[in-house]
Parts: sequence; structure tokens; C-alpha cells
Amino acid sequence: MDHQPMPLQRDAACGTATYCIVNDATVLWVEAHYDELEALVRTNLETTELMESLFYMFARMDFPVRTGYVFGYLAVRRYLQDQGLETKDILGIDWRRVLCTQDEG
Repeated sequence: MDHQPMPLQRDAACGTATYCIVNDATVLWVEAHYDELEALVRTNLETTELMESLFYMFARMDFPVRTGYVFGYLAVRRYLQDQGLETKDILGIDWRRVLCTQDEG
């Protein structure tokens, strides 16, 4: 399934992305590099090697700060959209179902 970038809704209260801990530059970067990040995450699902790079605010890495939060949000949103589900429908499922779902053509 071909995916187009899915911009996050903006929140007037904080003037940036829906959740205020991430700036617009990070959101735009993750949207532009989603496929690369997805491949990287899929090859490291059973390790903690990427945790610092993706989530730690002061990590020294090639990703913008808090990339993991945006990637996770977009991955879940994409999964819900592709599967025709709502958030309540995936409560309690194994997280691997979200990150390991291959696109069906």
C-alpha cells in the first residue's frame, strides 16, 4: 500500500504539533524519512540499541530530538488507518503487530 505523508494536526494551544514536546522540524523530518526509519526499526525490534537515539532528548545521533515519539505516533496511526481500526480496537495487542505489519499489495 502506498502511503502519503500524514501531517499531524496542529494545536492552537501550543502552536505546534498536537503533542507539544516535539517541534515542527522534527515532525517534518520524520515524515520525510518515515520509510528509512521503519526499515531501521524493523531490523532492530528485539534490541534496545535504538532507544537512546530515538527517545533520549540529549542523545548524540543523526536523528532530530524525540524522533521516536513521532515515528511511533505515525506508525500507530498508519496501522489504524490500514486496518480500518480505532484506538480502542488495539488496546492490549502485541506491539509487534503494529511495527511488523507488512504492506499488502
